[in-house]
Amino acid sequence: MTKPVEPDDPRIRLLLAYVNRVKDRAASGGYSGVNRRQLTEVLQSIESTLQELRYSYLPPENVSERLKDLLPDLEDVVDPEEPELRWLVEYLEHADEVFEREIGDEADAVLCVVGEVGSVREHPNADNLYITVVNTGRFGKRTVVTNLTDVEEGDSMAVALLPPREFSGVVSEGMFCGEADGEPGEIIEPPERGEVRSIVLEWIEGV
Repeated sequence: MTKPVEPDDPRIRLLLAYVNRVKDRAASGGYSGVNRRQLTEVLQSIESTLQELRYSYLPPENVSERLKDLLPDLEDVVDPEEPELRWLVEYLEHADEVFEREIGDEADAVLCVVGEVGSVREHPNADNLYITVVNTGRFGKRTVVTNLTDVEEGDSMAVALLPPREFSGVVSEGMFCGEADGEPGEIIEPPERGEVRSIVLEWIEGV
């Protein structure tokens, strides 16, 4: 029997924390070209559904179905070029793959996929950081900012699809967590879980 999603599930908690972050930024006018009122209404609806699901003890497949039902309204109001909004759309879009698998710890709250490094350059505004563009297959091309000095074009890396984070003016759409074998976009277990888990824990603290 499939284990139900429980109130302390890090995936639900991460989504709640992230929706609150986006709501706060929308309220302060952080997303240009987006109807703030409509976006806020959609985010409030998503938050309400998440709170309901959190204490529903539903099977994972039912949770993912409910989350995917939220997609059309969100896609109608978001700017797909805005990384923060795109991350939320993608998380709901792949809710079945996120929720319908065994979860070991907080690192499993996000997907980890194989990515092929397409380019590497030095960060213009930060010493010891590098900007890479990574092909993650069906998850698209993503910018990943890293402090790894040995990443080269053509490398196959594990990419944790964490919420976007800005590093000195450049938004990173994931984090390298080790080398990987497989095709770009293939979902894998993160080879190095520790930092992924720590970042998720930072997000869900107090949620």
